[in-house]
Amino acid sequence: MTTAPLLSFDLDRTYPAPPERVWAAFTRADLLERWACPDPDWRVSTCEVDAREGGGYRLRFGPRPAGEGYRETATFAVFEPVERLVLDVLTEGEGMLERSRCTVLLLPVEGGTRLELTVEGLADAKAVDGLREGWQWCLEGIGTQLDVPTTASGCGAPLSVQVRCEHDHHVAAAEIETVPGPGFRTRVASDD
Repeated sequence: MTTAPLLSFDLDRTYPAPPERVWAAFTRADLLERWACPDPDWRVSTCEVDAREGGGYRLRFGPRPAGEGYRETATFAVFEPVERLVLDVLTEGEGMLERSRCTVLLLPVEGGTRLELTVEGLADAKAVDGLREGWQWCLEGIGTQLDVPTTASGCGAPLSVQVRCEHDHHVAAAEIETVPGPGFRTRVASDD
């Protein structure tokens, strides 16, 4: 009996922010919570981070109002501050149980930081498609959390942002006077 090979994918984004700010997005619970679930119809109900090698994060997220449909637990297998983070991730909920290894590289570039993400160890094409879509949203959400626009490498597509307040009301971009805080959830979508 042969075993199907495990699958992987790569994504990257460039942020006009220093590597320290991008690193903090992965290692501070207050920041991780803002981008880990950028769908405005969903919410993060639990977010805990232990920022050290061997530590990790724990998330519960899902459709509003409860935000309890999914659990994600990650262990920081490699923790090289402001350079490289390797996460062993278990995502489960609503019939899904997927293990993956995510490698995040932060590379200083002129005017900001290039984030390179590799997600590997996926069981099938359905897992690849689902996690790729989720990570694309998350990487765009990091840009929103950093309060700076992002571009897909080589794409330059404009981005639009949908914001909801903690009471689940839509807020027009023109109405925002300050950076959205923990009570806000954002979803960033490319126009393509």
